[in-house]
Amino acid sequence: MAIVKCGTLEGVDYTKLLNKKNPTIVQIGAHDGILGEEYGLQETLDELDNFRLILVEPIEKWFLNLKSVYSKYEDKVEYLMVAISEKNGSIKMVDHGCMSRIDNNGSIDVESITWDTFIEKYNIENIDLLLLDCEGYEFQILNSINFSKQKISLIRYEFYHIPNKEECDNYLIKNGYNIDLCHYDSISNKIAYLKYLK
Repeated sequence: MAIVKCGTLEGVDYTKLLNKKNPTIVQIGAHDGILGEEYGLQETLDELDNFRLILVEPIEKWFLNLKSVYSKYEDKVEYLMVAISEKNGSIKMVDHGCMSRIDNNGSIDVESITWDTFIEKYNIENIDLLLLDCEGYEFQILNSINFSKQKISLIRYEFYHIPNKEECDNYLIKNGYNIDLCHYDSISNKIAYLKYLK
């Protein structure tokens, strides 16, 4: 079973959170499906009998690779070529390979939907694992989630590029989460998990 070792926790076991009939996993900033695989997503999926995986990637050239990487999971995976941002419609992005990000001065137009639109349009109730790698936009997404309505058991988010790191952490703590640095990548990633899961 895939174990993510975090700070003083001695590990948050994905399977304890996902070992049920149909867990929902959402990855925003899925990139090409290869970069970041050291975080063990596919290893975790291989241990599950059934799941719903939603991969969100707005840049077409990276998005097109996702289906070949995740093809073995067939109809358990949904692929969305959109950005999650503060508005519905078109937004600008800068493509810097694995560092692509939302930027008003960017040269790439991509389709965008808000978190609320995403949840409603794709009929998402609770999320068991949310993976965020949005090159500094993670807090805007987290800040748009109404945690009193949307239950998310475990959040792995890249914090390295977030300009207001402390505010982001405090927001999650206020909403009932414990936070630890990821043992495998303490420079860039944190794990937030609901207090009752400790």
